Amino acid sequence: MQRLCVVVFFGLFFCASAFSQDSGVIQCGSSDDRVPVWALPRSSYLVGYIPCGQVVKITGFERDYVRIQLGQSPAYVQSKYVQMTGRPEQWPHPSAPAPRSSEPTVPVASVYFGYSYLNFSTSGLTTARQHANGWDASVSSNFNEWFALELDVSGHYKNYDYFTGGALGLPQFVSVAAYREYSYLAGPRINYGPVYVHTLFGGDHLSGSALGTASAQTGFAGALGGGIQYPVNELIAFRAGVDYMFSTHNIPNGSSATNNNFRASLGIVFNLGNRKAHRY
Repeated sequence: MQRLCVVVFFGLFFCASAFSQDSGVIQCGSSDDRVPVWALPRSSYLVGYIPCGQVVKITGFERDYVRIQLGQSPAYVQSKYVQMTGRPEQWPHPSAPAPRSSEPTVPVASVYFGYSYLNFSTSGLTTARQHANGWDASVSSNFNEWFALELDVSGHYKNYDYFTGGALGLPQFVSVAAYREYSYLAGPRINYGPVYVHTLFGGDHLSGSALGTASAQTGFAGALGGGIQYPVNELIAFRAGVDYMFSTHNIPNGSSATNNNFRASLGIVFNLGNRKAHRY
């Protein structure tokens, strides 16, 4: 019995090893010297390019695409670009792929909305940095797989409550101060696969109140940061980002002072439409 188990184990091991070593050769059209590689089947997220004639390791089929091993991660190439080698009879034969140009496509626009956390300075109003919760939204227009223009709007809020204990018939907590911040920024964004960086400039509207006295100011602001946008499919992606943000405010006396803030956000991206990406 033990001998039989050993024979079965080694038989399965060698079969799995032989199966994992199936490969293919990238074949291009007469006018192409490389083919695009995608993060997911029918995705708009370009991972990179593979030159014609390169041998690739094949790990499976999904729809009209061949799944290959690219470094440590899986990636996808249209099956019409892959000539099977080794033992292709072990693989299912996909149906003829839908026509698609080797020219990469990008979403016409991407819309993002998510939760945002802000760590901010108060220009001397408090002895320690403060934090606020809020939201972040953006719309971007993609020119090619790596360059886009982005419009970003965010809002953050914080209330300072005093605990009364219900004395004199007062509520348990009474708001004694409030903080409200809205930023509206725009600028270029660079994409490299799922990673992006952006540099945004615009304005920031800050308002606050304490013990019935309110004040507000609008000043110049900017953000420098980036993050990761992981595609779920060609329509939806998850995004996590971090930004250094600066704004020019000083509520106490009206003069300008630079506030150094930090923002972290997490949310969902919706991709709208597709168009060919222009190469520059």
